Amino acid sequence: ADVEFSPVMFYSLKSNNKIFRAIASILPLFFRRKLSNLVTNSRIIEEPFIFQNLYLEKGARILDIGCCYSKISLQLASLGHKVTGVDLSHYKYSHKNLKFLKIDFLKNSFPDNYFDCVIAVSTIEHIELDVYGGKLLKDGDKRTVDEVYRVLKTGSKFIITLPFGK
Repeated sequence: ADVEFSPVMFYSLKSNNKIFRAIASILPLFFRRKLSNLVTNSRIIEEPFIFQNLYLEKGARILDIGCCYSKISLQLASLGHKVTGVDLSHYKYSHKNLKFLKIDFLKNSFPDNYFDCVIAVSTIEHIELDVYGGKLLKDGDKRTVDEVYRVLKTGSKFIITLPFGK
């Protein structure tokens, strides 16, 4: 399905300036025409979504599952959170508040009720597939959510995104 884009309108509907209102009225047509064939990377939406939904005190323990193609772990560590990133592939960034583990998340040794937040950006749907070096698992996505539930503190957040767009 196509993603519909709408520009942010920089005018007031009560504006009395006829030229300004005329220009503003054609902006949606211009953007729809110019952006209708744009191929969108989900990260444009996913990354701001993560940050808009994090309401954590500095120093919170955050687990980022499937972090290797994202800078979110690094950004969260830079904000003062204690971040653990896990992935089957190498993570190229480092920070004093970031611990990276090259492991299969389903074989982790994290204690129960340990993390204040778990994030998984376009990751859960890949866990049951063998294309990333793991083994093909039946119900890998369900098993992953069950494991997240185990390591997440009661009342904490699990922020998940799934791919969308073209």
